[in-house]
Amino acid sequence: HVAHGTSLFAVTTTGLAGGASYFSSGNVDLLSAASIAISGMVTARLGAKFASKLSQNELKKVLGIFMIGVSPVVPLKPYLMSIK
Repeated sequence: HVAHGTSLFAVTTTGLAGGASYFSSGNVDLLSAASIAISGMVTARLGAKFASKLSQNELKKVLGIFMIGVSPVVPLKPYLMSIK
């Protein structure tokens, strides 16, 4: 759990610095950013509560299942990004 929290903190601070840079250049869609941020904050809290109830081994298994479940989408990304 400490590694998870440490990683989230590092990602958050890096994301804030990068986001500030893009924002200062006028390259941020504020409505989209706000929608993603709000939904992310809600689901992050739910995910953190769920993760805190799992043992280290259970957390590893759930993460592994999730990654295997989402992995088929990776090769489809170019196709999905071309649909507008």
